Amino acid sequence: PSFLVEDDGPVVSLKAGYLLPPAEETFFRLYSWPDMVRKKNPRFIRVMARPVFEAFQILMTHLGYTFLEESHG
Repeated sequence: PSFLVEDDGPVVSLKAGYLLPPAEETFFRLYSWPDMVRKKNPRFIRVMARPVFEAFQILMTHLGYTFLEESHG
């Protein structure tokens, strides 16, 4: 499954929906923080600063992961 991405200007909210392999999970958790607004699944729904997200997205895309913009409608 793809990461669901919600763009919120200087930060980006990511929903993984599943446990990542150890190295990727460590990167995901180390450079993000739990989404305290939704307060659901802090392990899978995380927030990243935009520059960190951009680096994360490049790396993860290279590893075969995909990202989908979460629609609000």
